[in-house]
Order: sequence, then structure tokens, then C-alpha cells
Amino acid sequence: MKEKRIFLDLYKVTFSFIDCDNPDKVKKYGIDDYNGFAGVIAKKSKEGYWTIYLMINTKHKDFELDDLVHECVHATSWAFDSIGQSHNLANEEDFCYLTAWIFRQAYKYLI
Repeated sequence: MKEKRIFLDLYKVTFSFIDCDNPDKVKKYGIDDYNGFAGVIAKKSKEGYWTIYLMINTKHKDFELDDLVHECVHATSWAFDSIGQSHNLANEEDFCYLTAWIFRQAYKYLI
């Protein structure tokens, strides 16, 4: 398992990019429902800050790049939700920029 954490001040969110093939290894983060392939979950700290965990198994036989894109969109939704922002056509450009940034960070680290 490898992990990279990045704090994004604009959203007051930490993104944790995890390449993991064993669901038991992410239980230390309080994550019990990782399927060993791909997933995103967010946890709020006692201080009110969010960590968004983007987990993917890049060694899985069915892994494709679009799986990572899919999980990045989920991560963007969590980030928007963390600041009370809904996703709609009026802020679609912001949503797309953040998704691209998350994908770029995940790609650099995980692929």
C-alpha cells in the first residue's frame, strides 16, 4: 500500500490518494467498506476538517484509467459538499477544474 496526502487550502480538505489491493490495510483509517478495487469515502475530523480518501488498486486485472477518472469525480463531489456547495451548471467550470486537479495529483502519484 502506498499513500500520498495533499491539503487543499481553498476547500480546507485533505486528499489522501491510496493505491491498495487489500481492504484490511485501509481499516486503520476507519474505512470498512473498501472493495479492494476502487472507492472514495470522506471522514470528518473532530476539528471539522475533511479528509477525502481516494482508494484504487492499480494492479487489479480490470483496472482502467477511466476507473481513476470516475473516482476523481466522486472526490470532487465530496469536496464541494464539504463547503456546502452543490454541483450545477452555474458552477460546472469550477467542478471541472477541481476534478482535473484531483486527477492530475492522483495520476502523478498512483500511475
